[in-house]
Amino acid sequence: MCGIVGYIGDNAVQNVLNGLETLEYRGYDSAGIAVSKNGSIKIIKREGRLEVLKQAVDIDGTLAIGHTRWSTHGKPTETNAHPHTAGKITLVHNGIIENFHHLKQLSWLRDIELVSETDTEIIAHIINLMEGPTLFAKVEMALSHLQGSYALVVVSEDEPDTIVVARKHSPLVVGVLDNGAVIASDIQAILPHTNKIVVLADFDIGIVKKNEITLYQHGQRITREPLEIAWSVAQSSKG
Repeated sequence: MCGIVGYIGDNAVQNVLNGLETLEYRGYDSAGIAVSKNGSIKIIKREGRLEVLKQAVDIDGTLAIGHTRWSTHGKPTETNAHPHTAGKITLVHNGIIENFHHLKQLSWLRDIELVSETDTEIIAHIINLMEGPTLFAKVEMALSHLQGSYALVVVSEDEPDTIVVARKHSPLVVGVLDNGAVIASDIQAILPHTNKIVVLADFDIGIVKKNEITLYQHGQRITREPLEIAWSVAQSSKG
């Protein structure tokens, strides 16, 4: 079980770290953050509790994604911590890729260099190898190769203002802000920012930008109106 947070808007790094603190109950053996700034993505990861990561973060930006981990595949090390990257692709993931070992044996993936022991890193490589014209297209193509569960939050250096999200059997929600968006694996990390929530359904893939959320399912554009949640952060933490 892991905690995921993404943010587009002012003070993105601090907002992601605050969200991860809310979700630390979902995983606390390592944590990491990726920040998009000036056309590049900087990744900072640390073994241990979130406080260790906080002390290492020395950058801000208007787009960031973060992850707090309870290890399933691979030991609780900095190398195994999320985010994972391949080429210009960076992502965080909650779930289990059941065909991970099979994927590693495929001829077109056999020669990639995996530096971690996780089942997540190979997703970044698959997305990076896809030949779609956009990040969304690459993610959509890559998902057809995955078996198992995932909540995915993906960014690319080629599209510094965009986050692509995808869900299958692992929770993921998007909060609608007046001038931005917040993404999380649990509503608790969103309620401090907004009570307008879009709950992704299984097989949803979305493009999240500062003032726009576009969702697709099975290749068709769909509409999910935001829900207005009437409860507080304190109430949500009580289950």
